[in-house]
Amino acid sequence: MYICIFLRRHILTQAYNLIRFACVIMLTIISAGIFGHPFSFRKINSGTKADIHALNSGKEQEVFFLTDKIHILEKDTWKKMDFPVEGRIFTFSPVSANDIWFTITQVTSTSLLYHYHDGKLENIRAPFSNFISNIHFVSENSALFAGWADMAVFEKGSFVMLPPIPELQGARKLFSLDVSAFWVLTGNSALFRYDPSGYKSILDKKAVTDFCFTDMQDGYLLSVDELYRVDRTGIKLILKNADLGHIKKIGILQDKTLMMIGDDGLIMLYADGHLSGYDSHCKENLTDLLITNFGDIWICGDRGLLLYSGEKQFPEYVDNNQGFSLHKLITYGINTDDEYGVAMADFNGDDKLDIYAVRIYEQNRLFINNPGSATLHLFTQGFIEEAVKRDASGVINPKTGTSQSELKMGIGAADIDNDGDQDIYLCYLNSINKLLLNKDNDYFRNVSEQDNRACDNMKRSNAAAFADVDNDGDLDLFITNEESSNRLYENNGTGHFTDITATSGLSSTSGGMCASFADVNNDGLPDLCVSFWYPGTKLYFNESGNGRIHFRDVTLSTDLAKAAASKSNAVAFADVNNDGFTDLFVANRNTENKLYMNNGKGLFSDVTEDYFPPENYMSNGAVFADFDLDGFLDLYITNVGENVLYKNINGSYFKDVTADFGAELSGYCTGCVAGDIDNDGDPDLYVANYINGNSNLFLNNTGKKSFVKIKLQGVRSNKDAIGAKIWLYKVTNEKKQYNLAGYREINGGGGYCSVSAKEAIFGVDPDIVYYALVKFPSSSDTLKIDDVVAGKTLIVRELTGFKAFYTESKNQLVRFFKNQENQPEIVKYLLTILLLVMYNFQLRKSTRKIALIRWMASGFIFIIFVFVNQFFFFQWFSTSFFIAPLIVIGLLALLHLFIGRILLRRLAQKEKLELREKLSRDLHDDLASTLGSISIYAETLKGMNEISQPNIKKLPVKIAELSQTAMQSISDIIWMTSPRNDSLQSLISKTSNYMLELLTDNKINFRSRLEIPEIPIHLKENIRNDAFLILKEGLHNIIRHSEAGNVDFFAEINEDFCVIRLKDDGKGLADIGQVMKGSYGNGLVNMHRRAQEAGIEFKIHSREGEGTEIAMKFRI
Repeated sequence: MYICIFLRRHILTQAYNLIRFACVIMLTIISAGIFGHPFSFRKINSGTKADIHALNSGKEQEVFFLTDKIHILEKDTWKKMDFPVEGRIFTFSPVSANDIWFTITQVTSTSLLYHYHDGKLENIRAPFSNFISNIHFVSENSALFAGWADMAVFEKGSFVMLPPIPELQGARKLFSLDVSAFWVLTGNSALFRYDPSGYKSILDKKAVTDFCFTDMQDGYLLSVDELYRVDRTGIKLILKNADLGHIKKIGILQDKTLMMIGDDGLIMLYADGHLSGYDSHCKENLTDLLITNFGDIWICGDRGLLLYSGEKQFPEYVDNNQGFSLHKLITYGINTDDEYGVAMADFNGDDKLDIYAVRIYEQNRLFINNPGSATLHLFTQGFIEEAVKRDASGVINPKTGTSQSELKMGIGAADIDNDGDQDIYLCYLNSINKLLLNKDNDYFRNVSEQDNRACDNMKRSNAAAFADVDNDGDLDLFITNEESSNRLYENNGTGHFTDITATSGLSSTSGGMCASFADVNNDGLPDLCVSFWYPGTKLYFNESGNGRIHFRDVTLSTDLAKAAASKSNAVAFADVNNDGFTDLFVANRNTENKLYMNNGKGLFSDVTEDYFPPENYMSNGAVFADFDLDGFLDLYITNVGENVLYKNINGSYFKDVTADFGAELSGYCTGCVAGDIDNDGDPDLYVANYINGNSNLFLNNTGKKSFVKIKLQGVRSNKDAIGAKIWLYKVTNEKKQYNLAGYREINGGGGYCSVSAKEAIFGVDPDIVYYALVKFPSSSDTLKIDDVVAGKTLIVRELTGFKAFYTESKNQLVRFFKNQENQPEIVKYLLTILLLVMYNFQLRKSTRKIALIRWMASGFIFIIFVFVNQFFFFQWFSTSFFIAPLIVIGLLALLHLFIGRILLRRLAQKEKLELREKLSRDLHDDLASTLGSISIYAETLKGMNEISQPNIKKLPVKIAELSQTAMQSISDIIWMTSPRNDSLQSLISKTSNYMLELLTDNKINFRSRLEIPEIPIHLKENIRNDAFLILKEGLHNIIRHSEAGNVDFFAEINEDFCVIRLKDDGKGLADIGQVMKGSYGNGLVNMHRRAQEAGIEFKIHSREGEGTEIAMKFRI
């Protein structure tokens, strides 16, 4: 919905702008025919590409303009006035060329006030404790000073405070002919007129855009879309027009015509009641205009634009669009400073370079490059600040926005653990350093407190540089320390480090500032240069081999040893003259900067005087890049004061082109980095500022397609391909003779506490075909890329196809199990797998279908575990570590309940079937024989011819007895299936009654002794039923075969067992063994089988002539 609203507003805005410009053109055409213009503008060479903020003139009609420095017109050329101050000039008021007042705004929102007079610069005590927003001189010795609601008069060398402005705002504009009365326009567009009686609000506090006067009672006021005339009779509205809403500044020409300017080159005129337009032939935003006493008209604007109308003659304007446009990434607030180290890298994995800026006091900034957000957020050029969101602010408590006394300095950015994203290493002056590991290009994990993370035991760390010093495929780390030894840490491949400083030959005492690696002697190993504030810059050759890492100090063999201790800050490697050898630049604070040329063997010679004009900068940072895409690396240097951009002239010398390229910036600038931010092929520039100025992004506007950009991806080597070398050759003729067009080495940190984009950009000729050679640090082979043409971006992988897949898979597997941070995760995974396997094998007796369901469900649970666990990776110090395993346990419990219900349903169904089968079998056994007997008797009765009276009487009685037996069997089965009878008491009662009734009918004496408690004792159904059937079968055997006269029935409880005995005094059995084998029938055998199935202890004691005893014992 928001996108739709934004698009609708954008379309309406564009349509409105088109209509507005059409109206202006129509006004221009009409007005030109009515009264013509007595002037015409032409563009003038301003000598700068920086935005011009203000114009001013002196008493002798000298003309000045202000960028962050003051420029003066001398004859026909603009000259920058180099005042030795730290910071950018905020406001100025020239009395003459030799008498200028100006201010510099500090980070504390206070101002330093300076007075330049007759060649001398003096720091004047400011009249206000806050900043000075405006200065207006009405005469050589009389002026008005305005601050944050404060006003003061300067006369005869002293300040007198005036009543404060009613609005708590700074003064944007002042006008006065003497200091007794003045007009003042505040920062919130409120206009006041002051005289000795006090302040008077004008236009009832309507928003006033601008005003202009010839005297205190003759002029114009512009309020949004309304134009007012001011004269002695008062203030009256003379024009209301929507086009006036686009006006920023107004001024009165000598012929009383009112000139108005605005954005997009807008110029309008008002005279004799008519509003007309003027075609400025430019699209830049116009910022100020000046009408001199001679009638000359000056208009200034963005990107160094100057328009002039007058009689003076100037050199022909050269329309050169090449150069930088300056952008402040945060549009709110006064200053974007407090920055030191800078990194330019793709921190969120979208193939666009982002910017990370280290702030010494406040929380760091992470500017995410998001072009689609350019008009939706407060950040220009589509950058979104996300340091806190991504846990990368570098502070203890990001919610407070402060570092709580932790002072930050330098940064290293590289794929430390070779997982495909950019990690961050932060250097602190008074605390342990911080290692922030990038998690899937989403957020950062602070692992600084873990062991072997190269973060502790440092004192005042300044900078970090990464390189694979032993070419084993992972990035090692070098850290400079100002108050202790520098450190070299070897990476074990997982982002864990071992301090090898002592054995590597890189121990030092103190004073380390910055460092950078490069293979300067072409032996395939990265060498090291370290800048020191004292004693001086050092060069180390890498002589590692045979599993041993070692560096040798070779400084004395080079011209570096000849340089005096210079408080060296930055070191930067680059091939300055395209000879294929890496040269060295050192930025110094106390002496001139130094350029050293490499002879191919790493022995450097000082060529500073041959390449640079004399200078006296206090330099901090440096970065090389081919900013103009002419094939040679240019150099940008940050200073305390004014920065400088040097153009490399064919590898022979450097020329200052700072103004020509719009690279002007002043303050206390520190780190600087280069890279193609907007993906247009030319290198852009970001410059960090500490105090007295802003950090800024310089977008390169070459507009050329004469570039080749190469990005490398390591496979055997480190992912960033740091240390990889690229040679670009051009084919010069049909015979295919090759000339070196450029050489680059991917660098892992340099300059001043910073690291530039890890990409190689070459300026090339669009009409020539090139080829490139690429050598990765951990590979012996050199890759060749043919048919390289201008305007292309090449992505070169060290390996491709199956080799790349195999190598990456093997490396990832080794790193995963080698990484000590993964050990809790490995244990978690193994325990989860073991839990799932044990669960399945514990229930292995289930059916195949149930087992298959269980295994499939376990696999699905494991997939859920893997998915959930990735959101809580590396969180073993919190309860979050157990979330995924607890989910597995919960799902297993649900699975067990689900399968349990299935098994219970199946068991119930099985028991139901078994019961039906049992009922069927029992009914068949008992009823079949009984009904068969009845049938036989009935047939016998039917077939008798001669029936004797006794037989007739016996047969019906026999049939009735059999029917009664069948009914009894049915009753027994009903009793056995009823759950109400599942007790020992019910079994004894049923059995005793049954025996009494049956034995009485058969004239056998029945005696019972029952020692059973009255409290019901539950019996399992199978024990109850089988015990009853065993006793029933025994009773039937007694009646049929024993010829007994007495039967005794005993039941008693003995501890946890019930003992039941059935004894008769019949004839007994001669051989009980043969009976149990089935020699005399199946009755006793069936009894024994039933007992075994039910788990009943069963015994038979019998002796011929003494009767038989059946004994049962079962647990209750």
